[in-house]
Amino acid sequence: LPIILGMLFYFLFRPMHDFLACRLKLPHTFAAATIIGGIFMIVAGTTYYLAGPARTWIDEFSLLELRNQQYRLQRLMEPVEKVTAVAEQVDEMTSVARRDDAIVVRTNEGKTGVVSYVQATIAYLAFAFILVFFLLAYGEVFQEKLHPRSKVLLVMGRIGRQISRYLMTITIINIVLGVCVGLTMLALGMPNPLLWGAMAFVFNYIPYIGAIVGVGIIAFVSLITNDTFWSIALPPLAYFALTS
Repeated sequence: LPIILGMLFYFLFRPMHDFLACRLKLPHTFAAATIIGGIFMIVAGTTYYLAGPARTWIDEFSLLELRNQQYRLQRLMEPVEKVTAVAEQVDEMTSVARRDDAIVVRTNEGKTGVVSYVQATIAYLAFAFILVFFLLAYGEVFQEKLHPRSKVLLVMGRIGRQISRYLMTITIINIVLGVCVGLTMLALGMPNPLLWGAMAFVFNYIPYIGAIVGVGIIAFVSLITNDTFWSIALPPLAYFALTS
């Protein structure tokens, strides 16, 4: 997966590298370092700004799941509580203890899972960006050592330019989509509109599934945030309309 991400990032950033290296006459290594440094600063700043709202909504979802588990446990204990008054007291005490234990265990497991996922994602991205740096900085040097008129290199160069053009077009479309989603969520009174715009930008790289997951998340947030029918229904409908 990191190698695939690295290749995709390479084709995405290659036009910028060619502009810096060929048009502005910057050294290939310096141009690659400038691009990677700029992307790292953008990603780090965005992550720092959105980490708080994202963590808040993850905790909100975890709390809702725990309440659902509590409700199910209470429903399961109702037939037992009707047997005798003594059994009711005993079962109530044990159910509370089990409920508390379940809450602690599930919360820790959720936090551990999120931390592990974040660590793996950071490691994948770090490896991918290191690979992108070496491809941008030394890819041209490697090609110059081969036959300059090789048909294989010409075909690979043509395919690479087409992939770069496609990825750049998709990225621009996703940026515009993210801005539109963020402004729409802001107009509809949704909290953290920048977070939902960034989510739409990322999820739109995944055809169909990304849009479905995004609609589900917006519907969940709208359901626990708003209190009238149209205020609940409009955000997911608007997200669906923008991403369709």
